[in-house]
Order: sequence, then C-alpha cells, then structure tokens
Amino acid sequence: MIADGLVLAGGRSSRFGSDKRHAVLGGKTLLEIAVDKLRAICSGTVMIAAGSRVDEIAAPKGVVVIPDAVQGAGPLGGILSGLLRTRTGILVLACDLPWVRQSTLRALARKGQATNKTVAVRSPRGWEPLVAYYPASVAPVVSARIKAGALAAHKLLDSLGAQPLACSDADEMGNVNRPGDLKPASS
Repeated sequence: MIADGLVLAGGRSSRFGSDKRHAVLGGKTLLEIAVDKLRAICSGTVMIAAGSRVDEIAAPKGVVVIPDAVQGAGPLGGILSGLLRTRTGILVLACDLPWVRQSTLRALARKGQATNKTVAVRSPRGWEPLVAYYPASVAPVVSARIKAGALAAHKLLDSLGAQPLACSDADEMGNVNRPGDLKPASS
C-alpha cells in the first residue's frame, strides 16, 4: 500500500484575497489538482484537512474532509489530523503547490515507507514541509510541538531528522500566494 494522502487546504488565503482552494489553473481548482494527484498515487484514504471550514468543502467521492486536530496551529494542525487517522503514514501536499509532479510524490511515499522515516522535498529554497511523507509514528512529536507553540513546519522536519528528497527544479515547488502566481510554471 502506498500511504494515505493528505491535502492541506485549511489556510486563510489572506495574501490571495479570496479562497485559493477554488482558484482555477488549467480548468481545475487548486484543490481538485491536489486531490487528483494524491488519488493517482495513494492506495489508502485521501483526506482533505480543511482547518475549521470542513462544511465549506464538497469532497469528491471517496475523499474524506477532516478538521484540523488543533485549530490555529497552521499546517501542523492539519498534519496531526492526518497522522491521527492513518495506520502507516501520510503523503502530504498543500493545495497551493499545483506544479509538484506525481513522480516526486511517488518517490516521497516510496522512500518514506521503505525507511519508516519522514521524507521531505529539499529544493533550492530549503525544506518543503508541505510536500512530504510523515510516518504515523511521528504523531506524538507533532502534537508536542503544537502544544509548545513551535508551529514552524520546516523546523519540525529538523526535529524529526527528516530524510531529504532532492528537487533542483524551483518551478515544481512554486507556491500560489497571489492571483498573479496562477500562471503556468515554465518547463
């Protein structure tokens, strides 16, 4: 089994100006793009961590919408929710990272499951904690960091001794923060 999948879609979209989950790129919403990528790879359950806005998402058939385990904890609240619902681990993808390749996600899941360790993309910008595989065993560490107020996701990776998956293509890790970011990444 190649992991359960978790789309992080609970952000406030404050820089975007509207709910970026519904922004369209190539005929699909950012949320649909992320869900489709994880469904193509994960043989387990695909979940959408929706923060506190669970009722605002109409999930596709077979996809489960879940609230963040801890409200106001940013991405770590969503990651913890997924970890508390998986037996083995979760392959995480934030919905505002539409250019991440399926081959990258597949490599993360395979390496993570083979080693039973956290594996995250390491791009020219550094750690990409929202494109990562987290084994179920790290749930207590994530919970403790949230309780301590240590909410920086990239620092979580350091504390978990994450294994890197190299990514030299900065465009693949392009993040949609503003409407102008919705232009296709260069190839």
